[in-house]
Amino acid sequence: MSLLDDQMEQYQNKASEELRYEGYASNPLSPSSDEHSLLQLMEHVEGALFLDAPMLLKHNQSVIASLVNGKNADELRALLGAGSDFDGAELEAALAESAFLPENYEAPQQLGAASSTAPHSKSTLDLLSAAEMGDHEALLKALKEGGDVSATDDKTMTALHWAARCGRPDDLKALLEAGASVNTATKAGVTALIYAASEGWDDCVPILLQAGADIAMPTNKGRTALQAAQEKAAKADAEERLRFDKTIRALASPVAARTAAPAAVVTPTQATASSAAPFTPLRQPSLAGVPATTDAREAALGMVGVATLCELKGVNRFWRALSRRVLCSRLCRGRGQPAPTHLEEITDLDVELLIEAGRAGDTALAGRMLPGLARLHGYGFVVDVAKVRAANLQNGDVQRAAKAALDSCISGDREAPLKLTIAAVACAGSGVACGIPVQHMREDTMTELDLRGKGLRGPAAMLISYLIPANGTLTRVDIRRNNIAGDGAKQLSAAVLGNLKIEMFNEIPIKEMRANSLTELDLTGKDVGVEGVMVVAGLIRIMGGLTKLLLAHNMLGEEGTKAICEALEQNTSLKELDIRGSNIGGSAGAKQVAKMVGVNGALTSVDLSINHLTDYGRDMTGIKKLAAALGVNGGLTELSISGNHVGDEGVGAICEAIKSNKETKLVSLNFRSNGIGPVGANTVAAMVAVTGALTSIDLFGNDLCGLGWEGKGIYTAEGITAIADALRVNGTLTCVDIRHNNIAGDSAEQLSAAVLGNLKIEMFNEIPIKEMRANSLTELDLKGKGVGVEGVIVVAGLMPVMGALTSIDLSSNNLGGEAGAKHVADMLGVNSGLMALDLSYNNLNDEGVSAVCEAIQSNKETKLVSLNMVMNRIGPVGAKSVAAMVAVTGTLTATNLLDNRLDAESAKMLAEVVKQKGISLCGIRRDQTTADFRDQNLKPPDAILLASDLSQAGVTGGLTSINLSENQLCGIWTDIDGSQHGSYTAEGITAIADALRVNGALTVTNLLGNQLDAASAKMLAEVAEQKGISLCGILRDQTTANFSKKNLKPPDAILLASDLSQAIVTGGLTSIDLSSNQLCGIWTVEDGHEQRQVGTYTAEGITAIADALGVNGGLTKME
Repeated sequence: MSLLDDQMEQYQNKASEELRYEGYASNPLSPSSDEHSLLQLMEHVEGALFLDAPMLLKHNQSVIASLVNGKNADELRALLGAGSDFDGAELEAALAESAFLPENYEAPQQLGAASSTAPHSKSTLDLLSAAEMGDHEALLKALKEGGDVSATDDKTMTALHWAARCGRPDDLKALLEAGASVNTATKAGVTALIYAASEGWDDCVPILLQAGADIAMPTNKGRTALQAAQEKAAKADAEERLRFDKTIRALASPVAARTAAPAAVVTPTQATASSAAPFTPLRQPSLAGVPATTDAREAALGMVGVATLCELKGVNRFWRALSRRVLCSRLCRGRGQPAPTHLEEITDLDVELLIEAGRAGDTALAGRMLPGLARLHGYGFVVDVAKVRAANLQNGDVQRAAKAALDSCISGDREAPLKLTIAAVACAGSGVACGIPVQHMREDTMTELDLRGKGLRGPAAMLISYLIPANGTLTRVDIRRNNIAGDGAKQLSAAVLGNLKIEMFNEIPIKEMRANSLTELDLTGKDVGVEGVMVVAGLIRIMGGLTKLLLAHNMLGEEGTKAICEALEQNTSLKELDIRGSNIGGSAGAKQVAKMVGVNGALTSVDLSINHLTDYGRDMTGIKKLAAALGVNGGLTELSISGNHVGDEGVGAICEAIKSNKETKLVSLNFRSNGIGPVGANTVAAMVAVTGALTSIDLFGNDLCGLGWEGKGIYTAEGITAIADALRVNGTLTCVDIRHNNIAGDSAEQLSAAVLGNLKIEMFNEIPIKEMRANSLTELDLKGKGVGVEGVIVVAGLMPVMGALTSIDLSSNNLGGEAGAKHVADMLGVNSGLMALDLSYNNLNDEGVSAVCEAIQSNKETKLVSLNMVMNRIGPVGAKSVAAMVAVTGTLTATNLLDNRLDAESAKMLAEVVKQKGISLCGIRRDQTTADFRDQNLKPPDAILLASDLSQAGVTGGLTSINLSENQLCGIWTDIDGSQHGSYTAEGITAIADALRVNGALTVTNLLGNQLDAASAKMLAEVAEQKGISLCGILRDQTTANFSKKNLKPPDAILLASDLSQAIVTGGLTSIDLSSNQLCGIWTVEDGHEQRQVGTYTAEGITAIADALGVNGGLTKME
């Protein structure tokens, strides 16, 4: 068999439709997305429609869909080359309107928007003028500038009418392509076709017919286009008659007018006549230059998605009308029924198409807007709307309590998908479901929706997202603390972003964000949730003025982090991003950040602290991705990754990346609390030594010496030595923080020497070196800074240049016991101007305290007035050193030795020494009027020190009130279970009682909660009654007192009775609350599931109160 015979056999076995498609596909004029404009592709659809060629039509529709699907209104306008005839509000309304609206729907607020009496824009006036005058270039310019093709002049003529009347085919084509309605009639009922026909414009009539002009449409007087042409032809001269004849033939045979002459077709018979000629399939007629009809454009949109069709409404009025027609036909056509033209005609709605297009909110709107809606279709199911309206949802979960009621409303051969069930509730549900006020939301009667912390899950989140678009009055929504994530978060954020009325969501100021009125957005700790951060991400793109975004402590999760990072990839305005402590998704979240950092050149500061970027050291891939990004980023100046367990491996990767990046601008690095050991310290040191831009590095709370925070491990100086060497050669660092790394011995000496030798360093371990070098300080407050041994060495090293310094607070500084104390001693030996020194809470021990005291004692020029050594583990040995120093220091007026490890004998010894000198042992200043020592863990020896102060008029002569409550002044304390510990002694409390006897200034004390026994309480009461002193902290002008739930016991009741029996103490008191205490010695504890009473009953305390009430003349209320 010859090749030609084989071709003929294949040809004869194919349907004509397949032959048409093959010929069409091989035709160089066949459409492709690369070679043809969108409008040209629609012209090819016209050909497919004309030839009744489904395969051709399907191919054309597929190409068109690939071009437009996923595009927004602006992109579609550009693709179509169309001008907009919307004003701002109309455009907004077009994009926001429901997908199911029929073509002729007009919202009440839109009525009259296109009225001919409305004032025209300049571009519209220019368009009408250009069409009338025949200025084609001016007409094109007016169209480009948004001239309204539907606008009419004072004669009720559109630009298309003028082009047709004046015989301008190029103008006609331009206007039709811009969306001009071909069948619009003037006030007299004259269409563009009638105008062209009556003038015999044979080159214009086919264009109008091709565009779908109605040849049967008559004027108000009943004259059609054909009749108009025939009447004029009868009066025309010979030359004009030729034009009219062509016009009449076109009107008489409109199908022929719409079709160009077909190209030659090789038939099978002709093919057999020439064996040399190649086989030529049927060819598609050429439609170049012929605008597609409206029907063709409608058919062309057959494969365009619902979401894109909704965007197409925003192109202009023509495309809105066409999109409405396509959408309404697709969504609302009942089986065997024509497409609805009015809302009242819609009985069926395909919600599957809406849901899958992200338009689920339209289901709720449909329930309100469509009075005849009877059925919802989707996923192979049918929902009876009336049954849903009647269903009792009982505030149940749609997957649980309300499920049975909803299942009865849905017909199908399996269980309906959740999204269909939710759509049914959103459309027609009544009452409350999943804790959500469904009916109120559907009816749009709410302005605020507060569902915080309601335990909402996925179905509830989905339901809210379906309902929000139906609300036009809702301005505030708060659904925080519901752990919403996944699809629920995405749907919620999309719904919120789509509702332009919402001004505040999860405490996010959406209104201000949309207005681009913020430069800083601080949502720190707002708990905005994943759904909230997705909303923020959606709005960042329009916030060109935003420079600072604070999202710390917001539980972003990987999803939220991804949303924010994707939004920031192309952002060029934001400079600072803070997402510390936001659980960004561990290593996976770190990858999202890395991807953003790798491409964003605008950000200068990123804080990623406390985000478990390595999943507690188990997954280093995210931190390595971040390191790689830092290797190419040239914009960041500040980076914090503290508290992320990056370890030696992670910090090594980051430091190597920074070293390799010649464009790096990093000036500040925060590596706090990352478990970095000696190996990592070496890597950091190598980076510091060569990075010229770096001015600040923070290595607080690592394991640089090999010891963890509990001191476990093997100490090595290797890493610290390397850092010290780096500091010696670095010429840019101004701030270094290396606290809480268990640095000691030679390591501390080397490091402090390097710091003191580098004159560029201005701040070290929070020590203000720059100001200290400049001798500009009179007070140096390092309280609680934890400067460490290395820090106190630096302070001591700078002391010789600080002649103006009079006060140093080194409390709570982890000075390293006696090792740090020796450096303090060195410091005191060279400074004679210091008047106040606070060394409290440093655990200096006896040896360290002795060194400090000896240094003070040896400095004959010392001016020290105040010395605080609270909680330094001072025992009897250290007490002797203190006593020796106090005995010879003439300027000292106050020390504070409370909460140490003194015994009664050492406390008495100190009391005896200071009694001769008039020195406070408890830090009480001579001008002090009140002192608060409540709950300071004070024990009997401390009571002796306090008694010493209270007994000296020169020390506490001005003191009128002292609070000693909730301590252990008798040596007994009670644990959380009510069990008592320690050994009782009255020595301390007796000393205080003796001091009160001689004190002439005190009017108020508070000794409650000290585990006294009855004898001690009675002793104090006796003294108080003699002196007119309150033992319970009651002020003399006080009218009410609340002692409820203070864990007061019978001895405390005796103290209270003392106060209540003295008119001078409680004469003004009218109300007292003593409820929920243990005044009779009995209390109740939980024992598993049972309660039991413990303690021993005694009426001694309550009897004393009863006796006091008998003489009290002021109380009117007691609980």
